[in-house]
Amino acid sequence: MYSGFFGLKEFMVEVLGLVSRQASEPTWRILAEMEKQQVVAYIAGRYPVNPNYRESAGVYDIARWEKAFYDRCHYRDKQELAVKFKIFGDYDGLLLVVSFGMDYLTEM
Repeated sequence: MYSGFFGLKEFMVEVLGLVSRQASEPTWRILAEMEKQQVVAYIAGRYPVNPNYRESAGVYDIARWEKAFYDRCHYRDKQELAVKFKIFGDYDGLLLVVSFGMDYLTEM
């Protein structure tokens, strides 16, 4: 198994691909899934893309990604997120996932 955030960039590129194909998720829903530490699982289950097949093979440490998203969101309200990540729309949840992921990778 790759430890840490190996593959997170690939996951974010896949999420951007969803946005490019006009997929959207309510921002509140994505935040709720982050709070449950299930946002990666939620996206992977909802769309035919993402590392669902890799999780079963144990290649990526997705549990660590889920915790990282949780750590980033659990204390923030929507207004604070809009200011920090420039995510203003009610249906920009997928963009929020990418913004959080970029923020993690730049801090590493």
